[in-house]
Amino acid sequence: MRILFAGVVLLAPAHAKRYLADAEALAKAFPEATAFTAEEKTLSAEAARDAARRLGSPVPEGPWTVHTAKKENETLGWAFFVDEIGKTMPITLLVGVSADGRVAGVELVEFRESRGDGIARTSFREQFKGKTLADPLKISRDIRSVTSSTMSAEATCLAVRKALVLAEALRLNAPSQAGGSREYKKTAYQMGTDVEVMLVTDDPAKAEFLFEQAFGIFTRVESQASHFLPESDLSRLNRQAGPWFTFPPTGRHAVPECLEQARRWSEKTAGAFDVTAAPLVALWGFGAWPGENRVPSEEEIRLALSHVGWEKVELRTEPDSQLHAPPWQARIPPGTQITLGGIAAGYAIDRVVEEFRARGVAQAVVNAGGDLYVLSGPVQEEAAWIGIRHPRDKSKLAGAVHLRDGAIATSGDAEKFFEADGKRYSHILDPRTGRPVPWQGSVTVVAPTATDADALSTALYVLGPQQGTALVDALGPDYAAIFLEARPDGTLHPSLTARMKPLYREKNK
Repeated sequence: MRILFAGVVLLAPAHAKRYLADAEALAKAFPEATAFTAEEKTLSAEAARDAARRLGSPVPEGPWTVHTAKKENETLGWAFFVDEIGKTMPITLLVGVSADGRVAGVELVEFRESRGDGIARTSFREQFKGKTLADPLKISRDIRSVTSSTMSAEATCLAVRKALVLAEALRLNAPSQAGGSREYKKTAYQMGTDVEVMLVTDDPAKAEFLFEQAFGIFTRVESQASHFLPESDLSRLNRQAGPWFTFPPTGRHAVPECLEQARRWSEKTAGAFDVTAAPLVALWGFGAWPGENRVPSEEEIRLALSHVGWEKVELRTEPDSQLHAPPWQARIPPGTQITLGGIAAGYAIDRVVEEFRARGVAQAVVNAGGDLYVLSGPVQEEAAWIGIRHPRDKSKLAGAVHLRDGAIATSGDAEKFFEADGKRYSHILDPRTGRPVPWQGSVTVVAPTATDADALSTALYVLGPQQGTALVDALGPDYAAIFLEARPDGTLHPSLTARMKPLYREKNK
């Protein structure tokens, strides 16, 4: 049986066009295969119900024809011929599913509509490669449509999802982990960076649900705490400088929670971490909407510094509220501006990890632009080594840090800087002096939470290797750091805290 859940009888209208023979389609989906075998397989009643739940439509128990692609003794994957309704007629496609449950290829076999055959374009079908059940597989979300072929494109999306669901239901993609679990991964651009979430589960539907929860958390944090978004609560607080600003009473809120943590790290680092440094960042041309990078005058720096100081941020719960959980309020003086760029990403990561733990996830990695949390270690032992980029050549690794059940973050001057009169100026500014930090390189921090790692990496870069290592050693055994100082002669000078020494290994060692 081919995949045709609606019970449609295939006809051959005069305008039907055959693009590929079955054997040609199989060979194109798995070009490395040396042999194909066909086998009839049947779903259990429970598996058929589960597949129907995922697709939202009935799934027969079969039997189903499964084509296995092999290269010598290695199974490359499986292929299904899927008949999916376009506008009025079925479209026959071949969908290849690799051994790890990803789309290996989508080939158009026969098209029976009078129009809408834009899906024959290779560029359209190439979009599906590598997709899994954790991906939306929907037009305008992760798949671009083709002009005048929207219905055919939507039919292709549905056909691919049906093949993936059937492969999973038939347990063709054998679990890569003990106990039937396997690794799922998804990436999206959020909070100004690439966010990647990896998790391990035995249920693709659960993986998809968890991805929705995770990226939903990043979206909510960004909508509340971004200084790029004019209607975020942080932007509204900055515009209302002077009176108390009341945050919406919607349970947990990213801005006041980040401000609480920011105050803690401002105190611990003697002001090296300061969320009110926004006027300085803008002055040097590194703001939300960067201007021309330039070295400001002493008077300009002095004026900007008059608006900077973490003590200027006041935070409380509304004193006259009649609510059981009074809403948070914050107040800043006119001229002071808050940016949470040095802590909000870590906060969002921690919220995702909390969600995963509450839902029983035992293994996951949440990575937001290099700030990441490892929950119970990655699936592969080697993956527990987190690479540290060379601060002067991002294509190279300087070394790696072994990490399990903790967070890691890096701050450095490799990507944002400018040069004037032969001198290099970093985007990381010392909020106490109003000037860029003089030393060059990077600092990587290991901490119990991503919020801590995010804030502390920025503060340690400001403090520099000598003061920074002393501070981290004093924080206790849960914290570790390595400073990689880029010397003028092109060499790196590492400074490691006591706790980091057993965790770090240099490249090629």
